[in-house]
Amino acid sequence: MSVDTAAAVSFLAGHGRALDRRRLELLLGGGDPGAVLAALDAYRNGDGGYGWGIEPDLRSPESQPTGAMHAFEVLAEVGAVAPAAAGPRAVELCDWLDRHTLGDGGLPFTLPVTDPAGCAALWLGTTRRRRRSR
Repeated sequence: MSVDTAAAVSFLAGHGRALDRRRLELLLGGGDPGAVLAALDAYRNGDGGYGWGIEPDLRSPESQPTGAMHAFEVLAEVGAVAPAAAGPRAVELCDWLDRHTLGDGGLPFTLPVTDPAGCAALWLGTTRRRRRSR
């Protein structure tokens, strides 16, 4: 099976977020790790975590465990090209995870969401009840 790289680039140019476009550029060997990190920073919070829709179906501003997962994926990609560039953010993210880890070593599925607008229902299971059908 072959991959139509030109079609992927064209699709992301019209539909992808800046972060997605920068990641693809890096994957194709022409990108700048600093540009990828700058795009990632748009989703970064002062507490060291990531929110703001880095998970497209969870658009709350709060840092979330799934946001951490997505950020780690990006940091791994950057780290493969420029290991020192990704390090400080990875350490801050590990510190954020440490602060939110439960006693059994796991993480909550989601943390409280202040504004559920734009969030898929599956992310709101712990913060909002479903309506009963009549």
